[in-house]
Amino acid sequence: MSGPESMPPDDRLLEEFLAGQDAVRAAYRAEDERAPASLDAAVLRGAQSAAVRPHRLRPRWQVPLATAAVLTLSVSVLLQWQRDPTAQSMRATQISGQAATTAPESEAVTQP
Repeated sequence: MSGPESMPPDDRLLEEFLAGQDAVRAAYRAEDERAPASLDAAVLRGAQSAAVRPHRLRPRWQVPLATAAVLTLSVSVLLQWQRDPTAQSMRATQISGQAATTAPESEAVTQP
């Protein structure tokens, strides 16, 4: 019951593959089945033309334009934030809150 006839088909294919007797390995080892010379030449021509193409460079104006856009956006957001009344009230409460928290500490130090 351990012969190749009693094995399932998948196991038999695996055993043939491991022994080096499968059809795929035999096709790779056959010397008469090579790619045609015209295919090799076409692949080589394609590789040479791809290697010769110059790389496309970025235009010189993109970096300065991007920098100007970022600066303009930053300044406009800053100016809008300064003009916003809710931002001013929040700033005032933060400043008064900081003053209130620092005042008791200074009084505590002066009262020994």
